[in-house]
Amino acid sequence: SWISILGNKGSRSVVIRNIGLPGITKPSLFSNKRMKPQRFTIVIPFMIYEEDYNEKGGVTLFLEQIGINWQVYFNGTLIRNESTRGYNALMPGVQRSVRGVLINIDRRLIKPGTNLLAFMIQGDPLSEKTGLPARNGYLIGNYLEMLRKRTQYIQLAFIGVYLFFGVYHFIFYLLRRKNRAYFYFALASLVLGFHLFTRTYIVHDVILDTRITDALRTGTLYLLLPLFVAFIDVAIHKKLSKFTLVFSGIAFVLFIVQLFVFSELINLIWNIVGFIPALYVLNRDLFIPYSHAWQHYKRIQEGKKQKPLEIFFQSFKRVDMMRFLQGMAVVIATSLLNIISFAGNEFEMTAQIGFMFLVFGSATLLATQFFFVYRHVELSNLMLEKKVNKRTEELGQKLKEQDIFNKNLTETVQKLEKAHQIAQSDLRIATQVQVGFFPQEAPKSSAWETALVFIPASGVSGDFYDFYMVKDSLVGLVVADVSGHGIASGLITILARSIFYRNFIKYRTLPLGKVMEYVNAELCNDLQSVEHYLTAALLRLSDDGTIEYSNAAHTELVYKSVKKPYAVELRPPGKDEYRGKPMGRMGIETAYKSIRFKVQPGDTILIYTDGISEARNVDREEFGQEGLLSALSSAPEGSVQAMLDYIIQEWRFFTSGARIVDDATAILLKKL
Repeated sequence: SWISILGNKGSRSVVIRNIGLPGITKPSLFSNKRMKPQRFTIVIPFMIYEEDYNEKGGVTLFLEQIGINWQVYFNGTLIRNESTRGYNALMPGVQRSVRGVLINIDRRLIKPGTNLLAFMIQGDPLSEKTGLPARNGYLIGNYLEMLRKRTQYIQLAFIGVYLFFGVYHFIFYLLRRKNRAYFYFALASLVLGFHLFTRTYIVHDVILDTRITDALRTGTLYLLLPLFVAFIDVAIHKKLSKFTLVFSGIAFVLFIVQLFVFSELINLIWNIVGFIPALYVLNRDLFIPYSHAWQHYKRIQEGKKQKPLEIFFQSFKRVDMMRFLQGMAVVIATSLLNIISFAGNEFEMTAQIGFMFLVFGSATLLATQFFFVYRHVELSNLMLEKKVNKRTEELGQKLKEQDIFNKNLTETVQKLEKAHQIAQSDLRIATQVQVGFFPQEAPKSSAWETALVFIPASGVSGDFYDFYMVKDSLVGLVVADVSGHGIASGLITILARSIFYRNFIKYRTLPLGKVMEYVNAELCNDLQSVEHYLTAALLRLSDDGTIEYSNAAHTELVYKSVKKPYAVELRPPGKDEYRGKPMGRMGIETAYKSIRFKVQPGDTILIYTDGISEARNVDREEFGQEGLLSALSSAPEGSVQAMLDYIIQEWRFFTSGARIVDDATAILLKKL
């Protein structure tokens, strides 16, 4: 018969002995009862929706922990066998209670809607490992996401640090064998590194039978506390105490016993016994020294008026509190981490960080031994320093003069930095003001689809653009490039944009070339006191696909027909130059021409500034008109934004590694 276990949104393990199966109850701590391995099946139905089913990438199952021997079925098909039965089975007698399991699922087994995930588990029903013991971490999803769940870079880094510490201090011990503190610290670090390795997912790939892994993990944990206590003994008192030897023997006996009987009870006892070293250190390094000091000062004051409070503080001064606190901190930290390590995988990261502080804190004990050497060296240097001070005073006067000079120089630099900051602030404000005048995104209309990219080289841009809308219809646009760079060019873009807009709307019935002449006349009048000029491409659009186009010394437009595979430059037939002179310069006024043509649905036109076509790569080669033609020809069919993104991607790839020295603006226009 099946027993149904309702899911919940919190964390929960599924351990066979805890779910209330008939005849199976969780044994008490004082019970050593075991049962023959039995087989249990856990079935988990779950939904896979259509969007999950069509997701790209491999589908993978991640199991935080499962045991003891087991098989996994997906919709009735065996996808992993870690038991002693069936195809590709384990050798008889092997136990596999594994953590961090990744199982790839054949996509052909997955179906939209309800799917069944089944676990056949074979093990002792009274064991805490039979079932799915982890409280969380059972997931199914994309292979890369599941793989990230199994990566343990931080844990492996910690292990590498401890192993390095162990080897490093063992070499110190070989060079100076009288100091056995290095030996015990090196041994403790190496055992800690090996212990943490037995807690990783990788260990199950190295050691097949998890009984060996469990024995190594528990054994190294039982070794850690005696080793750190031995380290404290030797580092502080220069020899091993009888207590440390007896305590190490007790740890060894308890470890051997728990391998065979009462493992949970023995581990609990060990967690309690683990605090005995702290009591020993408290008594040895605090109570006994304090008691001796108390008796000493009490004898001195015999026959005098007793002052208990004075005796209390004087006695404490005789106690080496730094030595006591260091030893106490290391022992208590080791005892607490010992308990956390037995508590399970929920506190894995806490244990990792705690062990790191423990190792580095213990290392400070060794470092303090060098303090006294340095103290002696400092006293030896004192006489030498007195001799040096006399000569130093002679140099002091010259240094004062140098300091005055440096101070003046520093003040000058600070003033320059402040002026620079003010200029940068003004530039940022000018940039924000300019950007606020331009459309932030391409407009939408029923007849035309547009996409926009605007890339200032630095701060204020000399490029500008605008879209002209009448109600919901796009009736025109302009792309222009002011000569020069900086704030002056940026101010002209704001002025010129307003002039273009006013004349385009005012003279909608006139030919576009005539509109350009009116615009040029205003620009010449307003810009006669400066040396700047500008180039521009102005387009008038109709919903039926008719385009009127005028060019003032601007870059050529690029056109791609939906019926042809390659893009071409958009220029009228014949040899006559249809482009006019630059705008805004007195003395070179000229008539401007306009051309009219019609595009079909799906046709695209690219309008851009020379910051794109004249950009160079690290080899000083221009992207050029050929680069634009190739990029537009290769752009994927679809939305105009995707096409423009592809073109800019090709442009960025070509110029990667080179500095962009000019503003870049591009508008891609598509007839719907």
